[in-house]
Order: sequence, then structure tokens, then C-alpha cells
Amino acid sequence: MNALADWTALDLSSGHRSRVEASAGTGKTWTLAVLYLRLVLEQGFSPRQIVVATYTNAAAAELTQRLRARLESSLARARRFDAGEPEPSESDLRWLHRRWRDPARRDADARRLALALAELDLAPCGTLHSLCSRILAEHPFAAGASFQVPELTALEPWHAALADDLWRLVHARRDAVTTDAHEAWDAAQPCLADLARAALARELKAVLQPGVVVPAPPAVDEAALWDGALAAALCALATREGIWKANAALPRGLIALAELIESQGTNAAAFSKERKQLAERIRGRTGLKNTLQTDPGICTTLDAASGFFEHYAALLESRRLRRLAAMQDWGRAQLDARLRAANRLGFDELLTTVERALAPAADGSRALADALIGAWPVALIDEFQDTDPVQYAVLDAIYREADGTARGHLLMIGDPKQAIYRFRGGDIHTYTRATADAHTLRLAVNYRSSKAFVEALNAFYARVGERLGGEGSETPISYARVEAAPGAEAARYTVDGRAAPALTFHRDASEKNSNRELALASCAAQIVALLDPAGGHRIDDRALAASDICVLVPSNADASRITHLLRQRGVAVVNRGRGSVFDGDTARDLCLILDAIAHCEDAGRIRAALATELWGTGYRALRALRDDAEAWDAISARFRRWQRDWQQAGVLAVVGALVEQVAADQLARPGGERVLTDLRHLGELLQDASASCDGMDSLLAFMRREIDAGSGDEEAAESRALRLESDARCAQVMTLHASKGLEFGLVFLPLMWNHVGRTPDGVSLLSLPDGSRRIASTPDDLETVRREEQDERYRVLYVALTRARLGAQVWLGRPHQNATGPLAPPLVLAAAELEPPGGDAPAFRIETAWPEAEFRRAPQADGAQVKRGARAMPPAREGTLPSRHSFTTLTAGAHAGTLDPDAAANDESTAGFEALPEETEAPSRTRHAQLDALAGVAGPAFGNAVHALLEEHRIGEPLAAQTASAQRLLERFAVRDPTLDTAALAERIAARLDAVLETDLDGRGLRLAQVPAAGQRHEMEFNYALDGTSLARLDATARAVGYPDLVPARGGALRGLMNGKIDLVFQHDGRVHVLDWKGNALGDRQAPALEDYAGAALDAAMDAHRYRFQALLYAVAVERYLRTRLGDAYARERHLGDCWYLFIRAVGLRLGDGTACGVWRHRFSDALLDAAQRELGAAPGAGE
Repeated sequence: MNALADWTALDLSSGHRSRVEASAGTGKTWTLAVLYLRLVLEQGFSPRQIVVATYTNAAAAELTQRLRARLESSLARARRFDAGEPEPSESDLRWLHRRWRDPARRDADARRLALALAELDLAPCGTLHSLCSRILAEHPFAAGASFQVPELTALEPWHAALADDLWRLVHARRDAVTTDAHEAWDAAQPCLADLARAALARELKAVLQPGVVVPAPPAVDEAALWDGALAAALCALATREGIWKANAALPRGLIALAELIESQGTNAAAFSKERKQLAERIRGRTGLKNTLQTDPGICTTLDAASGFFEHYAALLESRRLRRLAAMQDWGRAQLDARLRAANRLGFDELLTTVERALAPAADGSRALADALIGAWPVALIDEFQDTDPVQYAVLDAIYREADGTARGHLLMIGDPKQAIYRFRGGDIHTYTRATADAHTLRLAVNYRSSKAFVEALNAFYARVGERLGGEGSETPISYARVEAAPGAEAARYTVDGRAAPALTFHRDASEKNSNRELALASCAAQIVALLDPAGGHRIDDRALAASDICVLVPSNADASRITHLLRQRGVAVVNRGRGSVFDGDTARDLCLILDAIAHCEDAGRIRAALATELWGTGYRALRALRDDAEAWDAISARFRRWQRDWQQAGVLAVVGALVEQVAADQLARPGGERVLTDLRHLGELLQDASASCDGMDSLLAFMRREIDAGSGDEEAAESRALRLESDARCAQVMTLHASKGLEFGLVFLPLMWNHVGRTPDGVSLLSLPDGSRRIASTPDDLETVRREEQDERYRVLYVALTRARLGAQVWLGRPHQNATGPLAPPLVLAAAELEPPGGDAPAFRIETAWPEAEFRRAPQADGAQVKRGARAMPPAREGTLPSRHSFTTLTAGAHAGTLDPDAAANDESTAGFEALPEETEAPSRTRHAQLDALAGVAGPAFGNAVHALLEEHRIGEPLAAQTASAQRLLERFAVRDPTLDTAALAERIAARLDAVLETDLDGRGLRLAQVPAAGQRHEMEFNYALDGTSLARLDATARAVGYPDLVPARGGALRGLMNGKIDLVFQHDGRVHVLDWKGNALGDRQAPALEDYAGAALDAAMDAHRYRFQALLYAVAVERYLRTRLGDAYARERHLGDCWYLFIRAVGLRLGDGTACGVWRHRFSDALLDAAQRELGAAPGAGE
């Protein structure tokens, strides 16, 4: 159907779909706002009935403000409307003017606008992910969802953890492998072991993306492939004398091939590097003497070897697909279990959950879809070209009847020419399929760029071809010719008073392959030349400024390099390609300096810190320190002092001292203000993170993870990037993809000639017509993927060029040989057709050489002449900063940094069975079937499952009757015994816990099973303030009253909040007792014995884990609770009970002499409790 050009003519009634097809700068958001206004006024919809969705939360917030402004301005205009005024020239005001000639309609519209403004905050306006969250929250019954919507989480850290676990799994001993993956796992494990760790992580991440299908592997007769006769013939041919040229490499390759065949592929990993080259040598008979090139016997053997490679390639592909299928099955099962256990939901899983909920029921009913179309009869989806198949499936299910006809109104707004997020799952095929039968409004007036630049772009694409795809491309997307808006010459770019060329191409005059570094240096030199006032470059009546300029490059590494080159030349520049403050040189330098502070005894680490650009010690000065003992001692003393400051006052105090040291030097450099701001920001983020890290090394590990992660999620990165007011005065540098949606005065593109796309990660995904994605496995699949990636590079070029308002400068180069042919960078292919247009005033200009890459400094602008100096830092805050403390953080356990601080079993061993710190075995070892029954399960996952079962079980009913709950919890926490299925394991654990609950704990009838529900409080949380607490003082007091080694050694004062959860607080005989469950497996892994759970061995285990200190913290918390509730009536002797630690594997079992096992019971002395209450901040008399 023909496209419309008038937004007022677009049919917005229900029962069909529409699209607004924009081009860069054509007022897409403005159009969305006026169409929203039409929906409110013409169709009578309220904001709560209109879905507005876009790509990011920031964009959604901005869009909401634009809609509010549109409604407010329209309401204000309605209230002061005068029908006698001339008809406005602006199309939106003209439409309102004509509509409001009828006073009754104007009054009705004013009421609608006022009501719309009143409820705009309730409107479904956000991202598609937030929309799906809202669906689950507001329609839990129809969606079959929990009333408590899980917390949304980015899956990157979960994928990384899965990859680490999988790496350990496939390299574990055979008898240690415990997995429920499908039958292909055994065959896939050797293939997995051949993978490099990074490659395994990339493959796992790819197959865990939503909707990815792993095709069935091709059938290969592997036994027939390993032909011993062929191996013998290859060896004979390789060692045959007189047939090979000197230094021929083929004989060695034939021997390697023979060894591969004889080993039946066991050395495939070592052979893979030379496989492709060897196959080419065999086909070309490389190294064979010319006279024997056609020898029948030789050719027969070499032809057989070539045939082997064809079948071997099929075998490798079969193995790869089996490997990917096994990884996918294992990864999905593990990820689902872990997310359920943590009550988290990934963003992708959120979409697929809603998609499944929208599917028709068995009877054909569509309860959720019908409810949503009733609540939201119309939807406006911005940036629709970036929609992925699952997102569209959600929308399509809502806005389509069961018979396939459209219902409601789905309005899709976007620019397919800017669909450049294929690597994130964006699928241009989804856009094409969704908009195929939609009514179309095409926006064809550019309000962003000058008339000269619009004409230059039109001329460029007319010359090189408007289809945004290479040779053989089937893409329907083409450049759309646009017109400049009236008044687009409000700003003029001139050189010496004459109009400057709007679009300039710089050809490389060299006959050799072009050099990326030289192109960046040439670009930097050109920018310096343009900023020189003597060059006459002006925008209107002012000189060209750095803030008018943006350089766009393919990668973050390129952005860092051009930023460095510009700063060297004195250009004020900010790298906005770096989203997170962790993704830059400042963070890496700070990490080295902090590492040296944490390990100040290591001279090598200190020298590495001094050599950073941030610290600024030059090579000669660093060498001089080797001979200057006094200077070195002073530096070492500074690092030792900073280590003490870190331990006592926190990492922010150290970063503050570093800022004070480097401030003067940094402020004398271009960009120094940014470095200091980033330093301070990093210090604040690290101080926040230190609350959940155990010591300096744990915090450094966190920092390294953040640095390695790079920008990651854009919105998370944006929250970790501070923008300075001074950034507005700087030239901008960013990546091509990051520039989408932005605009700049002049754009520089130094590397588009070398834009060959992203390096493949080993797994290519092919988008299918039905919206699913498949692992590309055939040559045709791979060729299709390459074509689609090439098409996207054409769209990236379009995005880059259209960021400019006034002009662009583009470097043309000769790529290397591997970047030529049909899949060469689009600009290289376009350059072959690019000739200067004719006429006296050509639309664009072609220079025959790159600008000289000479080094010269940019002249300083007037505002930059002010000398900046560093002021003294304010006095450092005395004492430590307030933090969140817990038993885990105070004891700094070896595994605490990797566990959830709120998990019930976060203090239980991550290893299976625990060796005691000292030899505590009795002369005889008593085995017991109950201990052996649980020998196959251990670790925090088992502990968390047990805690959850004891917390959630129905009191008064045996756990043996609740095995369904036990099985559910074992699956939730991914607890497995390699010798049992989950149902049998659940029965075994339930029986053990029933025995625990029925055990007489005190010999006088105290059985937990008989404590009434009203007398039990599970997972009792406590919080109390710490203000200057000293564990050293508490330790001294504890030793004095008979508790040596109870309190962990920790320097400095504690301030902040002490937080924790007690497994069980119960009342018995009028006293309130503290109880903690422990699932730890003590003693020898191969031969667990009862002696490990009794007497001195049990005491040693309690001490090894600092559980006695944990019990003291719990006792203090319960006593404070009781005193608060009972007031003056509280008496410790009468109201406070004992501390019980039950090691559930052995509770109820006894040694031959009758000694009970698995039960640790203690009542702390009044002297210790009084000291603990005083030191932990209680008011006087807390223990009375």
C-alpha cells in the first residue's frame, strides 16, 4: 500500500496496524507525541489505555516527559484559544486550530487533556521488559505467575558462573562428575575438554540465549573414518625418498594426519591448527616434485586424504553440535534452578514467561491476552527496528485475534536503516515481518542537518547506490531520500567566509594497504588544524570549538587510542565510548596502585604502581629509585601507611589521599579534571562494594571483575559514569553503536574503511522466518549469516554519517587482503563507485590524500588560558565509615566473598567434607549407616535446602509426610546425590530430619518436634547499631573471663549496622533459646565417623568456623530483643536460654559409651555477655 506523508491522515482506529517509518533527524519523537495526542482526543483513549514502549528506561523517561509537555501545551492552548486568530503554519497547531473551531469540541478536548494529565503517571509507559513485569504483577492469575514477582537480574554474572562451573566439571575426575544432562553428555565431554576456557564461556552464553535451536548433528560413520590402511599409505608416501622438493612441509603434515587417524581423533585439538592449511597443501600437491604431480599412485593417496578431510569436517561439526546441545541442556537446567533458588528472573526469561502465558490454552481460550487487550487497546512501540522475535511475539499475541486478524491498534515506530543491534538479539527480519501489511506513514523531512549536508548525503547515496546491502543482498532496506526542513540554515559552517564542504572524503594516496594507526593520527592532526583560528573555520560568527566535534570509531580500543592522540595534541576531549567508570585507564591504574597498597611488602607491585600513568613516575626516575634507598624507604612507608588507613578508615580514605597527591599534576593536563572525577567516583563505588567484600583482596577481586566486564549493560554502565559540566566543552569520542540517537556539529570517521564487523565468537546464529534462531551449521547457513552481518555494516555506515548536523569528514583506505571482496567494509565497496559530483558547487568533495599526520598542539581557547590549581583536600574524616556488618564479614571466611550474604548456609563449607584443623581422631572410628546415607551431598546448596525445609515444614506433622516439599526444595537448590534420584534423596533427608526433631536434646525431654508453633520463630532477623566497637577490646575481655580465641582478630573500630538471621529461636521452660542448624559434613570424606561429631572434635569444628563467636552475637541479639519487650521485668537467668548448634547428620546418634553426637550446647557467662553488650553498643544494664 502507498505510504502517507501527512500524520493527520494515518488511520488510528482499531482493527489494523500502522507503522511510522522514519529517517535520521526526521522528527520521530515529535510524530509519536502528536499521534498520542490524536489517540487521546480523536479516539478518546485515556493514558492508562495506551501502551508506550521504547528501548531503555532513560529513553522511556524522556519520552514520558515529551508526552506530558505535549498534553500540557495543548491544554494551555485550548484554554486560551481564539477562533479569530490566523491559522498557524505549524502542522500540529493547525490541526488543533481546525479541530477547535467547534467550541463544544474544544471544551470536551480540554476536559480530556486535563484528565489525561492527571493520570499520565499511571500510564503503561516504559520498556518492554517493564511492561512484562507489570503484566505479571497485575495479572498473576491469568499469567499463572506467583504473587511475588521475582527480582529482575542481568544474566551476565550468572552465565559467567555457569561457565566456570562447567569448566571445572569437564576437567574433574570421571567419578566426580554428577550431572543430569542428557545422553549426549558423555560423548560431548571430551569435546568440551578440548575447548579453551574463554571459548567455552562464549559458546555457553550463545546457546543460552532465548529461542536458540541447536540443529540435529549430521550422521557420520566414525568407525569407517579411521582407516588404518589410509594411515599406512600416508606414512609411506611421506617417507618416500626422491618425490619431495627440498624443505617441503607436506610430508610432515601427512605424518600428522596419519597419527590423527591412528589415534582415532584423540589428538584432534593439536591437529586443528594445521588442518585447514594441510588440506590446501594436499589439494595443491604443494611440495611434490613437478614430474610426479600426476603420478597415479600418489594422486590416489592424496585424493583419499582430501576425501578424508570432507568426512572429518562433518565429524567435527557433528561433535560440535552434540557439544552445544549438551551445554544447552545442562546450562538451562542449572540456570533455571539457580534463579529459582535465588528468587530471581533474567530479563530474557521475563519475556519468555509472558510469551508462554499468552499462548492459547488447550480449549483455545486466551485469558491473559483478552484481559490485556481490554486494558490496553492501543500500543505505540518506539525503536521498533530493534525489537527481537520474543518481544514481537508478546505484542502480536495481544494485538491479534485467534483467527489471525488484527485487533486493537499496534503502532510501530522506527527506522529500519538504523537496525544495528543484531549482536544483542535485534532482528531486522522481525521488523520486516511485523510491518509487512501495516499502514505506513513515512517521514521525509530532516529537521536535524543543514540543507547542504542533507543534499550531500542524498548525492552520496545516489552515486554509490541506495540499497543498504552489498552484492547479492536481498535486504528490502534502502536509503530514503529526504528534504531539509525550512530554516535548516540557521547555523552555517564556513571556511574563510565561504560555505565549507558538508561532506569530505579523504582518499589514501599510498599504494600500500592503509594503516589504522596512521588514519587515527591523520584524523587527530586534521582536528587540530580545524581548531586553529588561523584556519578560518567558523560556525556562524564564532570560531569552531572542540565541543562541535565528534569522532566515531568501531571499538572501545579505537576510542581510547584516538582520545589519547587528541589529548597529546592538547585537544580537550572526553571518551564517551566508555560507558562505565571501570572501563578506562584510570580504573586500571587505580587497581594496580591499590594492589600495591594491599601487598606493600612486594617491591615489584609498588614499582608497577609507580609506573602507571596515574602516578606518573617516568622510566629514568623509576630506575633511579633502585639506587636511592632513602627515597625508596619513603615511598614504601607511604604505601604501608595507606594500607593501615585502608584497614581502619576504608578504601575511600586511601583514594582521597591519592587524589590529593596527583591533583596538581592532573589539572595541568588536558582531561585531568575527568581523571580526578573518575578517581573519586571509583573510590565511592569501591567503598560501597567493600560492605559485601571480605578484606582488601576480596575488594580487589571485585574491582578486577568490574574492569574485565567492561561496559556490560548500557544502563548499568551509565549509572557508573559521571558527566561533568566541563564535558560539554570537549570534543566527543565514542563507538559507532553508542552514537545511535545522538547528533553532533561535525563528525569524523577515520576508520570506516576498516569496519569489518565484530570478531565472530565461534557460534553464529541464523535468524529464521518464524522468529526463532538456529545455530548456523552448514556452509549455506554461514554464508547467510555473513551476508546479514554485511547488511548491518551498511546500516552502521548510514547511522554514522547521519549523526552530523553541519558536516562530516570520512577517511577512505585500502583494507588488507582479508577485508576485500563482496564482504569488504561497505565504505571500501562504495569508494570504487565514488567520484566527485560535477558542477560548480559539488555536494561532496574528495581529497586525493589523507591529511598529514604531523604532530602539532592545538591552540588554547580563551577559556582554557585560566591556570587551574589544586586546592588542599578537606580534613580526612576520623574513624571508619559506617558499614553493614555480619558474622560473615567479621570473620572474613575464605568463601564468604562468593556467597550470598543472606543465604541461610553461607557459613557452611563449599568443599564436600571438612578436614579438622588438628588431629582429633579417637583411637577407634565408629561408622554409622546414618552418616553414610548422606555422604553423597554436602556444601552450601545442601545446607540451604535443609534450612529451607526446616523453616517451611508444617509443624506437628512428620517430615516423612512432606517429601513433596523436600523434593521441590532439593530441585530448587540443585542438590543431587550421584547414587540416588531426587525422590529417594528427599525421603532419606526427611527421615534424618525427623530423627533430629524427635531427639531428646537435654536428656529431660526437650524435643523440637514437641515445641508448639507459637514457641518457634524461624529465621529471626536482627539489626543493631555499632559505633566505635573494638573487637580487640572484646577479645581481651573474653580471654580474661575464660574464652580464649573466641573473638576473631580484627583491627580498627566498627561503625554501622550489625545484621544477621538466627535459624531458630524457641521457647522452652520459660526461657528463649538460640538454635542454629548445620549441614556440615565433618571428618574424613571417605570414612565419616561418629567421633567427628562429639567431644573435642566437635569443639574443634566449632572453633575452626568461629561458630562460638556466631553464637555469642546471636545471644546478644536475643537478649536485646527480650529486654526491649520485657523492660525492667527482664532477668537473664530466668528468661535467656542456651545456644544450641545441631549438626543434623549426627543428631540422635550415640557413641558406644553413650555420648550424644551432633549437639553443641553452651550458655555464655554473665561476665562475657555483659562485656559483649557494652562493646557492641548496648545501653548500660543491658544484661540485667
